[in-house]
Amino acid sequence: MTDEGSVASATADAGAGPAGAAMPPRAGRRVGPRGASLIRSGWLAALVAAAPAVLSGLRAVTGRWAPVIDNGVISVKASDAWAGHPPLVGIYTSLSSAAHWPHHLYHPGPAEFWAMAPMQRLFGPSGIGLAIGAALLDAVAAGGTVWLVRKFGGPWFAWVAAALVAVMCWSLGGQVLHDPWNPHLAVLPGLFVLAAAWRVASGDVRMLPVLAVAASVVAQLHLTFVLPAVAVSAVAVAALVRSARVRSAAGGVRWRWPVVTTAVLVLAVWSGPVIDQIHGRGNLVGLLRASGASPTQLGAGAALRGLVHATSVPPVWWSGVDDLVHPQPGVSAIDVATAVLVWLVLATLFVRAWRARRRSIVVGLAVAVTGLLAATVTVARTPGEFGYQELLWARRVWWPMAVFPWIVAAAAIGAELAARPSNARTSLRAGRMAAAVAAVAAVVVVAATWPRLGVAHDFGSAGFGPVRHLGAAAVRATDRGEPWVVERRGEFAYYVVGPGVVARLVAAGRDVRVAPAANLDLGSHHDLPHGARGTVIVASGPDAADVPPGFHQVARWDQSTAGSPFDSYRRTMFVIPVEPVAVFVRDPGR
Repeated sequence: MTDEGSVASATADAGAGPAGAAMPPRAGRRVGPRGASLIRSGWLAALVAAAPAVLSGLRAVTGRWAPVIDNGVISVKASDAWAGHPPLVGIYTSLSSAAHWPHHLYHPGPAEFWAMAPMQRLFGPSGIGLAIGAALLDAVAAGGTVWLVRKFGGPWFAWVAAALVAVMCWSLGGQVLHDPWNPHLAVLPGLFVLAAAWRVASGDVRMLPVLAVAASVVAQLHLTFVLPAVAVSAVAVAALVRSARVRSAAGGVRWRWPVVTTAVLVLAVWSGPVIDQIHGRGNLVGLLRASGASPTQLGAGAALRGLVHATSVPPVWWSGVDDLVHPQPGVSAIDVATAVLVWLVLATLFVRAWRARRRSIVVGLAVAVTGLLAATVTVARTPGEFGYQELLWARRVWWPMAVFPWIVAAAAIGAELAARPSNARTSLRAGRMAAAVAAVAAVVVVAATWPRLGVAHDFGSAGFGPVRHLGAAAVRATDRGEPWVVERRGEFAYYVVGPGVVARLVAAGRDVRVAPAANLDLGSHHDLPHGARGTVIVASGPDAADVPPGFHQVARWDQSTAGSPFDSYRRTMFVIPVEPVAVFVRDPGR
């Protein structure tokens, strides 16, 4: 593939048509009525692709979402960003126990906490700002993906991409689209990283800062996304550097400001982990050392099974699953055969694009394959103690990596069709086809996703009612004086409700102290102090029946009497029973 092909494909960002397709002179193009122009532009398709996440966020608000389980910890970290204790690393990772590490390890960075801090403060101590922020981030990622790739296919391609993203959103369900939990929050931004990498690899240097920030955020969110984000970014930058000489000779985009901006933004996003590495826990080096220290790893077998499910027909992102505990199915002969067929199609499209000098399609397929291979390596090196083959959230990395090759394949087919000779009649048919695809895609997005966007499907939603009720009561019963120690008794209180009550207290400005635990690791400034202090007990089950000596009960929640909408929230973590919960308080002077 020649450098001349690189220059030709680079012109697509300036208004050229599908990648590699010859465009008629600008004066001869007619965009038609304003409505048709809007359909063709890609903006409307991007808005439609963002609709499921927006709707999911709205239903989270109306469904009275609350931070429970790990989301309670995320809420505390977001509050601390405003309280003089900005977090420098991410949330606690189970790699610590899987590798039998001597101290807690954390996901690479605090980007989520920093980003969610304004939303947490804006929408108050209830924590609903986290769900709103997550939904907005996912909406931007879904819509941004369609907008970034819109130039690589024909006028209908943006709508095909929007429909593919919509199907993936449907398969993820409502929780993932408004959930601030880090393995869920990384999914749609992970797809956006692939789209941004495609733009950069095709020669768009202006997208380099966008790719750098998006890849940094995704890599900081969850360890399973680190290698895919780094690998596709490296491929994109390598392709961009290769085209630098030709773009410069053709009078293309200047490089200085995009590169300088990228360097500044990357330093800013990674400043927290770097400071921690130098003056704190040394988390980054600890993660690197622990990643190879696990006694067992899932290995190539589990990784190849995941790759087959990602590329077979139907692919992994085509089926809707709500449960977090969902064992990985076996691989059938049909799965293998269809996966091989998909790979043959991708290889054929690659060869045809290479021969036709459609550089943007070539690099798009390279980015797609790189993402799949990086996910495969990640799975192979995942510690077996993670329960990867039982816990669905640990396999979510396949969703964006698996849907992206279909998007690139659609662009390649669109480029093939656009390269054929056309006349006014075929252009009119193409316009009508674009309108038809737009209408179908819009219906698919709304109709297919709506039933799965409610919070009743959320994992841990049984804790929403007690967290909102008991958290508000705990705030009223405490003050901003001495530190308040929070204890948790009973499984439902310990794992589900307790972290949410702690989050409500911290967001309301209370000085909360807890005994350090893996599922409630809030940082050293929240560790237990010495001396007199007030105490708050969150108790469930039998522990909630009697008032402890020296305490008084400030609130109680019972599922049987809570009423709508809390009576519909039955889902909680694994087999933890949903039991009555109470909050008891002992003032410092008592």
